[in-house]
Amino acid sequence: MPPAPRKPRKPGYHGRSARGLARPMRQISAGGIIFRRKNGRIEIFFLKREDGRWTFPKGKQQLGESYVVAAIREIKEETGINELRYLAPLGSTAFRYMERYQGPVKAISKVVHFFLFEAPAEAVYKLPGTEGIVEAAWVRADRAFATLSYRNMDRLLAKALRLIVEDENKDKASGRGRAT
Repeated sequence: MPPAPRKPRKPGYHGRSARGLARPMRQISAGGIIFRRKNGRIEIFFLKREDGRWTFPKGKQQLGESYVVAAIREIKEETGINELRYLAPLGSTAFRYMERYQGPVKAISKVVHFFLFEAPAEAVYKLPGTEGIVEAAWVRADRAFATLSYRNMDRLLAKALRLIVEDENKDKASGRGRAT
């Protein structure tokens, strides 16, 4: 006789698993890969976290926010860059980690939805002094993969670079071109 079907659980249920281990708490975040066109080059924006890893701006989605709105808010909070042109969704990345710095140790299962944004050529960032960010930099596109610390985001970066090239080609074909 097959086992009885399990009762469906509420979204975000954080009870204990059959082995007695805490079920991971689910977290939804959104962020962006930001680029600019400067002096005829494409540059990608990176943040350096306290742990020394280079990544893209991202943060938790707030109640009632769409993923894109959450990404824009987080970019503004973490970078001070306010002028952004939305281009496209890039996909998401999922991972698990142990959160050790706030109260008891918690298992977190996190999904981050990423989007592509363009900043003006003269965009200036201003770090907030919080958020665990210690440095930021505009990096030439040909150095972006070497800068990125998280390999699970390589495919998102590759898609972003492909979309940037497509956007440039579309502008050239229409005769608009972009000032750099």
